[in-house]
Amino acid sequence: MIELSDTRTSELIRQFAHVKILVVGDLMVDKYIWGSGIRLSTEAPIPVIKVVREQYSLGGTANISFHLANLGADTSICGIVGYDDAAHNMRSQIVRYGIEAAGVFPSSSRPTTQKVRIMSLEHSQVLGRFDYESMTPLTTEEEAPMLRFIETFVTDSQVMILSDYGRGVFKSESFIEALKRKISKRKILTVAQCRTENLAFFSWVDYLVLTVQHAMNLIHQKTQKEITDIEELGKKIWENVPVNHIVLNDNANQNMSLFTNGLRSCVCSNTPSQVRDQTGLSDITVAVLAIGLSAGASPREAVLLAFRAIKSAGQQIGTGKILPDDLM
Repeated sequence: MIELSDTRTSELIRQFAHVKILVVGDLMVDKYIWGSGIRLSTEAPIPVIKVVREQYSLGGTANISFHLANLGADTSICGIVGYDDAAHNMRSQIVRYGIEAAGVFPSSSRPTTQKVRIMSLEHSQVLGRFDYESMTPLTTEEEAPMLRFIETFVTDSQVMILSDYGRGVFKSESFIEALKRKISKRKILTVAQCRTENLAFFSWVDYLVLTVQHAMNLIHQKTQKEITDIEELGKKIWENVPVNHIVLNDNANQNMSLFTNGLRSCVCSNTPSQVRDQTGLSDITVAVLAIGLSAGASPREAVLLAFRAIKSAGQQIGTGKILPDDLM
């Protein structure tokens, strides 16, 4: 376990306000319907709750931007939404948090991705979920405004975050190739989060963030082998995608590993305590890692900051909220 003094942490946090980050990927809205008085329906053997309140929060790529803005970064976001109430709600929240929203483009061919969770007020647990989404690749018409926006905003950004949730943005090879060309011109630091099987699409980034479970699934699909040893898992991922830095986070067991050129160079761990909710913890990892690197942290320091953040967020219900004090 590496050490990071309060003095050094404070130095890094003070630099957050000078960081400019562009976030590109699958935009989402998370809706929570909180209810009480669970009973059985007379129409069918299903639970019925009395709705008490509804709560909205930014999800997916939008959630990463939310955390960056809370930490003080100058944040811009780029992605596709539909023409619907969820898109209106998302734009309102983005503007409220001071995030640049000019890169949020509407499309008539897909809905805004929205996850709706039914929550028990008494037990703070999920009773059910339904999703609005499209997983089709971007069309040429959808790619074009995004690429123009990226061309403009990447010039002044220190870091670009790419967040792939499999909802279309990174299913287009033409979009990814165009993105690579624009980034290579600027030599901007690139951090990617991959939640899909499109791992090879991100072989050119500087940092790749995966959950341990997702990494295990990817390797099993490719080799038919079950690998549970984290060190071996990181090496196998690097052999398939030779990214300079790979971060594997195991939110449930509260540990995080940094691999540099296939070798584990840093391990953050904690005595496991109950994680109340893992929703959005990977988004927090990516956000804090990126802002830490932008502020001048070493790779090991940035990973430790991210680990501190998810320890705090794991005790919250929903996507959580991270502030600079949570990194101390």
